[in-house]
Amino acid sequence: MKIYPDSSETKVIFLSQGEKMIYDKLKEKLSNGWHVFYSVQLSDIQQRVGLADNEIDFIMYHKSYGLALVEVKGGRIRYSEEKHQFFSIDRNNRQHRIKNPFRQILVSKNRMISSLSKQNIRVPITHIVCLPNTKTETLPNCSEIAREVIIGLSEIDTFENRLKSIIKNVQPEKYLNFPDQIDQIKKYLLPSSFVEVLHLKDYIDDHERKISDNDHIHATLVEPIAASVQLGVEGEAGTGKSMLAALVAQKFESQGKSVLILSSGILVSEKMNAVRSDKIKIQSYIGLAKEFGINLLIKPKDLDMKSDEWVQIEAPSRLMEEIDKRGQKYDVVICDEAQDVQPFWWDAFTALKKSDDTKSEPSHFYVFFDRSQGVFGSGGKDQEFKPDEVLPVAGPYFPLLHNYRTTKEIAEISKEFRNKNASFPSHSSREGYLPTVIKYKDQADAQKKLEQLCRYLIKDEMLLPSQLALLSARKFEAKESIMHDQKKIGDVELDFLSKGVRTKTDSKIMASTVQTFKGCETDVAIVINFDEYKMPLDNPIMSSLLYVACTRAKHKLYILMKEGSEKCRAVVQAIKSIDYSGSLVVQKQDQTEFVAGKISSLSPGRIGWIDSKDADESIRKYPFLFVDVEAGLRNKLKVGSKVEFCPVEEGDLTFAVHLKVS
Repeated sequence: MKIYPDSSETKVIFLSQGEKMIYDKLKEKLSNGWHVFYSVQLSDIQQRVGLADNEIDFIMYHKSYGLALVEVKGGRIRYSEEKHQFFSIDRNNRQHRIKNPFRQILVSKNRMISSLSKQNIRVPITHIVCLPNTKTETLPNCSEIAREVIIGLSEIDTFENRLKSIIKNVQPEKYLNFPDQIDQIKKYLLPSSFVEVLHLKDYIDDHERKISDNDHIHATLVEPIAASVQLGVEGEAGTGKSMLAALVAQKFESQGKSVLILSSGILVSEKMNAVRSDKIKIQSYIGLAKEFGINLLIKPKDLDMKSDEWVQIEAPSRLMEEIDKRGQKYDVVICDEAQDVQPFWWDAFTALKKSDDTKSEPSHFYVFFDRSQGVFGSGGKDQEFKPDEVLPVAGPYFPLLHNYRTTKEIAEISKEFRNKNASFPSHSSREGYLPTVIKYKDQADAQKKLEQLCRYLIKDEMLLPSQLALLSARKFEAKESIMHDQKKIGDVELDFLSKGVRTKTDSKIMASTVQTFKGCETDVAIVINFDEYKMPLDNPIMSSLLYVACTRAKHKLYILMKEGSEKCRAVVQAIKSIDYSGSLVVQKQDQTEFVAGKISSLSPGRIGWIDSKDADESIRKYPFLFVDVEAGLRNKLKVGSKVEFCPVEEGDLTFAVHLKVS
């Protein structure tokens, strides 16, 4: 038996658990002689009628049985004879209208017959409906349900026997005598068959619910950390350092202690801001020094000394004096992104502790760091960050070993550019998509391809612009930057984050330097301007910068690289080294089944509500957002308008999308 694509050789992405179950059964149980093609989409049909109705879940071929087209409908299925309508029943016993699978597969069969005839391929074709979670005997006897072509729950383990029985019952024996045409069928189907359909919005929606709340995991680490008076906590990007730092702060706040959280990033993480209170102060290292009247980086103009002397000696000394003079100190000091602190500043920051008296009530001091990101501070220039040499807390360090942010594929490419002396490699178990390299020839070509990519993600994948982040190795305004003097990508405005403000405007794409975006994350990261940074990739600064850029992406990573460059070749090779096999289920929601309703309330420009009769005749309300409505339709909507729409689940709500006026 041969299956295309083969999950032992490449990643196979399934749109439902039912399809994955059938795939695994076929791969395990089918005898030799069968060729199975998963998720086939015929390109010549796509051009005429679009993508939605062209996908065939499984096409099976055997030289003795011809072609079998299989439509899979997983989950519990119900048919209403009164309404002539099929429904799926979810885990909460709610009913959802679905397409008639018998009609779907008949349409696919007719199109397949027409399509193969053009290729002069003559084989018998049988259509099958597979209901892997439904007992066939529970379905009603009616003209809409063709029992003779169903493979139900009780036949799954004997799939091949049932399949052969259906074919023999449906096809006259004379039609089963035909010359073997596997070579022609493979030539025709394989270019069209499924390899990787992105369905990125479905993946993000499905997996955001799985990774959105890891507080309960980190909460188990708070007590052992808080039990230490001072401690260094080490973890790669995505291991939840900032989340854990926030939980430790809350632990001490609940005891009435004053807490200071310091971080290097201009953009303080949402998790940090969530714990800000009267007892917990959050500030950047530079910002805190400025509160004491000291600019750690810029020498006063009237001071007669070298800038290095100011940064390394005079400024931290003055900061210590001001801290002692004002007496503004804390019971607990937590330093996040500690690898970004210049080593000669630590005496000043440790002076923020109220007490070092270990016999009474000492102040607690914690540093959270990632040694692979150290080149912005404690490493610097060509030096790698060595925590034992520069941090005010000696090892051994408390390790964080699980990556909660990124997919396995993003984590693997990131490791290629990580500090090779890193002690604690983290583990990421979430399957995802391969990072993608987009090659360009020059600035104009880069801007063109960037516009095409963003249009695809926003229009075709239906992502919000705010789910994308453009991360640049150089400042955007630099002459060498591919985005020099650009404020938009196509028609979409950029939301520049250089001032440390995240507006969270859904209609804009975030744009930031990699360094400014440290500590933050995004659904989709688009990395640019690494070839416009002349430093080679084997330089610790450059490799660390790329490591940071890659690890900002939670779900999908795109890297723009100049065609033929050394950096491009290195990144492409890193992607090739990733093990991209196995399977991944993306629970794609059906957005092709329209439901009728009437607008019951409306807030123009913002949100509206639609009343629709459910399967049991009860009224169900669906919200819709104006941002999801086509521009030409928005002014036509009013209370009482009859509309059709597709219901799509988003978290705990089901929204109406693809509105049409009836």
